[in-house]
Amino acid sequence: MIWASSPRSFQTGEVAATEYGPVSFDGVPPDRLPPPGSCRVWLDGVPPDRQPPPMSCPDASAYQRRHGGRVLFMPASDL
Repeated sequence: MIWASSPRSFQTGEVAATEYGPVSFDGVPPDRLPPPGSCRVWLDGVPPDRQPPPMSCPDASAYQRRHGGRVLFMPASDL
């Protein structure tokens, strides 16, 4: 969901944050979380060293639609 709440947002499409919904990091080692502002597809039952790499969130969503798994989103702190 993208929420535009200022006149500038409606004019330019710029947003302060994007909400990708609830995320469960259960079973994901902390060193395998995506960097802030990016996403990663996590395939349950696959060893951590064989998981897909972090990627852009649109790419992760497309990958998840093709291969399954769950999309992990790490919010950026640059708001």
